[in-house]
Amino acid sequence: MTHPRTTHTRAMELDHDEAEILLELLDHELADIPSEVRHTDRAVLRDALRARAGHLRDLRDRLRHEFALAV
Repeated sequence: MTHPRTTHTRAMELDHDEAEILLELLDHELADIPSEVRHTDRAVLRDALRARAGHLRDLRDRLRHEFALAV
């Protein structure tokens, strides 16, 4: 049986993996756009997705810490 905390942590890690997959898809879709636009859009979206992934990692770490204090 999988522990609920393990399942929750894996779900959060999957979000980060999904962000990386979305970046790859975005790069593919943007290939036909002129390079000056493509690089600007890619940089903005990449920064936003990386910030979100960082936020999810921080949340995961905080939840782990709070769970450890509660046990």
